Amino acid sequence: MYKLEDIINYEFTRDLILKNQKNQQVLTVFDDTDLTSDKFKFMKVGKTYDCKILLFARIQKYEKAYQRKAEKFKFIGKEQIGKYERLKIQDSQGNILYVNRDFENEIKNRKIYLIPLRYDILEVNNIVR
Repeated sequence: MYKLEDIINYEFTRDLILKNQKNQQVLTVFDDTDLTSDKFKFMKVGKTYDCKILLFARIQKYEKAYQRKAEKFKFIGKEQIGKYERLKIQDSQGNILYVNRDFENEIKNRKIYLIPLRYDILEVNNIVR
């Protein structure tokens, strides 16, 4: 569960500032659903939501090019979200995140090392993007 701390609006997109209610970690999550629908317009600052978040990331081998440190994620399984099957992972703070299946071959011993680039909202309260 995530509490919506703030919304930063841009011309056609917005960032959602979400605070994980279990570990108090704050994530800035990109939301571009205004371009395709108004599915997440119901979200209000101060309210708590069940969110599924997509992590855009690079594989560790690209670390030098991006000058970012790779983080270790635990592979949990696969989950169908809307029409796509995603890989379900957990970061070191306990956040459950999702990545595209492109990373499936990179999982070793139920672990994967990724360089986080951006977080996107996938689903809120069972409403899929």
